[in-house]
Amino acid sequence: MTRISLLLALLLLTCCLIAAGQETKNYKSQKGGYEFSYPAGWLLESDEQSDYVSLFSPGADKSRPHSFDLVRGIKIEFVHETGAEAFTQELKDDGFAACGTTNDGQRTTYCAEDDGLTLIATGLPHDKIFFSARGYIPEKDKKTEYLAQYLKIIESFTFSAK
Repeated sequence: MTRISLLLALLLLTCCLIAAGQETKNYKSQKGGYEFSYPAGWLLESDEQSDYVSLFSPGADKSRPHSFDLVRGIKIEFVHETGAEAFTQELKDDGFAACGTTNDGQRTTYCAEDDGLTLIATGLPHDKIFFSARGYIPEKDKKTEYLAQYLKIIESFTFSAK
């Protein structure tokens, strides 16, 4: 009976640790006035001058110059856009379709396929400012996993006081 109790306690502890999720880091853009959380093991690169931010999952091959050249992993970019209309028209022209929403239902994410690469885009409007998040997934077998991580990051995205 003691072994069973110990085993159940260990199983419960393991479940709680898994449910707690992975450790995260926070990024706050002083220029853009936004912030978001991302998994601690990911690489973040930012350029405060242009307010361009890139995130790479562990193992992402970022040795190539363009996002379309990504071989494995996922790359997520946060970009200051010219406006919602231009962003929406670009998605329409490129054949994007809705492929997910954040848990709060506030943000719709759009996906398209291009030469074996899954492209993801989400509009992030706030007052007169419009940002987008764009993701690039080259591994079809990990699309679902990376899309879930992308949506979790997008859900944490908020605008803050500058």
